[in-house]
Amino acid sequence: MQFLVIHFIIGKLKFIFRRKLFFIFRSPTTTSEDRKALEYLLPLAKIPDVTSYAGQMFEAKSDLKEFSTRQILLLDYKTYEFNNEKWGIGTGETCNMKKMLERKDDLLKEMHEEKKRQQLKGILFSIVDIIKEKNLTLIPSDTEEHVVRQAFKANIKNHLADLGSRLSRKKQIIPPLEAYFHSKA
Repeated sequence: MQFLVIHFIIGKLKFIFRRKLFFIFRSPTTTSEDRKALEYLLPLAKIPDVTSYAGQMFEAKSDLKEFSTRQILLLDYKTYEFNNEKWGIGTGETCNMKKMLERKDDLLKEMHEEKKRQQLKGILFSIVDIIKEKNLTLIPSDTEEHVVRQAFKANIKNHLADLGSRLSRKKQIIPPLEAYFHSKA
């Protein structure tokens, strides 16, 4: 039962501390069913301090030191087709953006390699701080830079685009890309 709660918390729950400890679902993909499921599962899991437990799970999920750069790039990765152009879009969720950014150069190199391997027109990798709700997206080349500047009106510096609080690939990253490519069709 604890595994179900852990998986649920990691996948859907975003939390912050305010006065007392409260869980706040902030993900754009969170549903009322998610909230009901958590309310039901918490007493069954018998976790005494669920906020602390969730924090530990987020920290564990952020510990990627045993993962290769390619594994990190492909952990949460999908390919999309925009105007007959194949793009790869990956996301790395973390509680410690600084640690993930320490691997920036290796990630950019791996992105170039994956782009060639998969014959992609473009590839993006978003580093998402799930606590601070911040997205920095790696931009490996001029192709991606042009698209991201146009689609998100984002500032890009040193191969990093600040996409603000866009956390959900499905609801906040893909739709602006689709709109951009649709406008170019």
